[in-house]
Amino acid sequence: MPYARRDAAGRVIALALGPETGDEELLDVGHPDVVAFLRGGATDQAPGSRLSSMDMDLVRVMEDLIEILVQRRVLMFTDLPQAAQRKLLERRRLREQSVASPTTMVGDRDDLI
Repeated sequence: MPYARRDAAGRVIALALGPETGDEELLDVGHPDVVAFLRGGATDQAPGSRLSSMDMDLVRVMEDLIEILVQRRVLMFTDLPQAAQRKLLERRRLREQSVASPTTMVGDRDDLI
């Protein structure tokens, strides 16, 4: 279950694997607020635009999934093609330079690179 961070208006603005600042709320993956956040919140966007937005979010989810599999020794990082290794390492480096916490699964558009 993800930990959700909300803004002043009560909207989910980030999801994380674990608590980061202590003010997150543990929510079920199927919770309507989590589902709305993962769908990008707005339902009036054109389907192509929503798909593109969701693709960026999915990239981040895939990075986190690979990280978890490597940490649990289900997957060896060196088993990935070298091009994939370079891209993942570069994205990790760029994310570490940003304000996003390394445990953030999906957050505001600002922590997607």
